Amino acid sequence: MKKLFFTVVIVYVLLILMQFTAIVLAQDEIMPITGIKKGMKGVGKTVISGVVVEEFDVEILGILKSQNQVGDLILVKVSGSLIERTGGIAAGMSGSPVYINGKLIGAIGYSWGLTDHTVGLVTPIESMLQVLEMDKQGEKKLKSNQMEYKYLQPNIKKSPESVNQGRKDKVVFFEPLQLKDRVVDRIYFCDSYHEALKISEEEDNALAAYPVKTPLLVNGLTGRALKYLINDLKSFDLVPIVTGGITISGSGVQSLEPGSAIAVQLVRGDINISAIGTLTYIKGKKILGFGHPFLKLGQVEYFLSGAEIMTVVNHQDMPFKLGVPTDLKGVITQDRNAGLGGRLDRLPKIIPVTVQVHDLDLDRKREIEFQVIRDEELVIPLVVNSVLQAIDTAIDRQGYGTSTVDIEIMADKLPDHIIQYNNMYFSNYDIAAQSLYDLYNLLNIIVTNPFDRVNLISINVNLQVKRARQVAIIEEAKLLNEKLKPGDTARVEVTLRPYRDTPFKQIFEIKIPENIQTGDASLSISGGIYGSYQDVEMYDSMNEQQQEQEQVPYVVGGHYKSLKELLDDYLNQYKNNELIIEILPYYVEVMEEQVQEKDYEGETSEKKSSNGEEASLSVKKTFKTDYVLEGGLTLEITISENDVTVEEIQSEEQKIIEKYKTQE
Repeated sequence: MKKLFFTVVIVYVLLILMQFTAIVLAQDEIMPITGIKKGMKGVGKTVISGVVVEEFDVEILGILKSQNQVGDLILVKVSGSLIERTGGIAAGMSGSPVYINGKLIGAIGYSWGLTDHTVGLVTPIESMLQVLEMDKQGEKKLKSNQMEYKYLQPNIKKSPESVNQGRKDKVVFFEPLQLKDRVVDRIYFCDSYHEALKISEEEDNALAAYPVKTPLLVNGLTGRALKYLINDLKSFDLVPIVTGGITISGSGVQSLEPGSAIAVQLVRGDINISAIGTLTYIKGKKILGFGHPFLKLGQVEYFLSGAEIMTVVNHQDMPFKLGVPTDLKGVITQDRNAGLGGRLDRLPKIIPVTVQVHDLDLDRKREIEFQVIRDEELVIPLVVNSVLQAIDTAIDRQGYGTSTVDIEIMADKLPDHIIQYNNMYFSNYDIAAQSLYDLYNLLNIIVTNPFDRVNLISINVNLQVKRARQVAIIEEAKLLNEKLKPGDTARVEVTLRPYRDTPFKQIFEIKIPENIQTGDASLSISGGIYGSYQDVEMYDSMNEQQQEQEQVPYVVGGHYKSLKELLDDYLNQYKNNELIIEILPYYVEVMEEQVQEKDYEGETSEKKSSNGEEASLSVKKTFKTDYVLEGGLTLEITISENDVTVEEIQSEEQKIIEKYKTQE
C-alpha cells in the first residue's frame, strides 16, 4: 500500500514539474511587451511563394496601449527584399511571427490601405496565448492580465479639436512619424476597411488601422452564387477572390512551422472557400495564427489546412497573397480578437453535402460533393449558395422551368435522425432559385429552432429540372353525384388546363363520413401551391428572399412544444403538385375561427350529427398530379339526410311507447 502511495506521489510531482518546465520554456521562447523598446530590430517570417518560409526585417516604432479589445499593440515598420517584392504588408501575411533576438514578440495583425504598406501593428504573443487558454477552458471567462507596462510610445496627448467627435474613443496620438508621402501623428482603430477609407480621406495626418484583410479564396462558386455568398458574409469584412481553375494543391504533405502559410476553410471539396493567413506559433499539437479574428465567432470548428502561395498580387489598396489549400492538418477551435487557435491532433466536425442535378433537356448529369463546417450561423448560406451553383452549372442557363427535388437531411436530434422530403416546383423567372425554397426553409427550422441544438450529419439533394412550364390551372369542377348523403363516395370531375395546352378532365373520388353534418356545405378544389407557395415574380435575388424569410420566419407561434411539432407542421404541408378536395359543412365555415381557437386549447372541434354521433367537421383528401397546380374554386353542395325506412319509423314508435309505459 505504501509503495502504491509513493508511486502516485512521484507521478503527481512529475506532472507538476512537466507543467512548470513547459511554462519556463514558453517564457524562454517569448519576449514580454515590457521588454520591447522603441528602435529594437528583429525579423518576421512568412511565405510569398510556394511553401518556403522567408524572413523580412522589422523595426519597433512604439507600443500602443489597450487597443481594439485586443490589449496592447506594437507599432512596427517592415523592410527588406521580401517586402520590396510584396509591396509591403500583404493580405495573407496576418499571423506572420515577429522575433527580436530569437524570441517571439507577436504576429503581424493590423495594417492600413491606400498609404504606406510598410507600417503595421503586431499583436503581442501574450494576448495570443490567451486564445489557447480559452481553447483549454472552453467558454470560461479568463482572468485579465494584471501586469503593469511602461509605455515608451505613444506620447499620449489631449485630443485636439480636429479630432472627429464620434471617434475619440478610437484614436491614439503619438510623436509625428514620417511616412513615404506624409507625416502622421495619430492612429484610428477601425472595424472595417470602409471606415478606415473614410478617415483616410478626411484627415491627412492620420492613419486608419484595421485588421490585415483576410483574402477569402473561392473556387467552384461563380456568378450570382458567389455574389449572394459575398453579400451573406459582408458583415465579416472579407476580401473574396475568385481563384478560377486553381484547385487544392497536389504538392503532397506539407510540414508546418512558424511562418508557414495556412488555409482556414469553411467549405472543402468540389467547392472550396478558404482564408489564407500565416502560422504564428506551434507547441506540440497546439497552434496560433492570424493575429486578429477571422469571423470572430468564438468557439468554432473550422478546417485547418496547409497552403501553397502561388504569388503576391500588388494592389493599390493592399497587396494580397494568392494561394491554394494543401493537405488537411487539423481544426481551428477558437476565433478571437487576438487571433486563431487550433489543434493538430484532431479534425473538425463537418457536414458532408452531396448534390445531384439532372438536366432532362440536355440529358446531362452533374454531381458535386463538398464538406461544410458545422456552424449554425454559416451553414445555410454556405450550403444553399453551393447547391445553387451546382444547379446553375448543370443547366447552364437561368429562367423558367419545372423541377422535382428530393431532400435528405440527417441529424442527431431529428425524428428517426432523418428527414426525407420531396416537392415539385415551377417558376416563370428562375427555376434554379425556386428549387431551393424547401431546402432553405428546412435548414432554417433546424438550425434556428428554440428547443434543441441539432448537429447536422449529412445533406443530400437530388434534383431533376427541365425547360418546361409544367403547370396547370384548375379551370372547372363538377360534382357528378345527383344526390350526396353521409357514407356516399363523392365523384368530382375537375378540368385542368396545362400551360398552352388542351384542357383535360379527370375524376377524383372522396368518401363522405357516415357522421358528417348534413345540410348545406362547400366543396373546395385547390392546388397545393394555392395559399402556401411563393413564386419568384418579384424575386430579384435569392439573398433577398432569405432576408425576407429571416424577418418573417416560417416557424411562428407559441403553440409548438417541440422540434418534432415544428417539423411535422412543415412536412405535412401540401405539395405544389397536389390537388386537394375538401368538403366543409356550412356551420364549419361560419364558426371556423372559434373552432380553431378551441382546437389550440385542446377542446373538441366536433358537433353532434343528426343521428346523435359526434359529427365530423369536414373531410379532405389529396391527390398527386404531374403538374404544379395553381388556382382553386368552390362549389355549393347539399348533404342530404339518409332516407328513413318503415322499419326505422316503427322502431322509433315502439321506443316511444315503451318509454311511456315505463313512466306510468
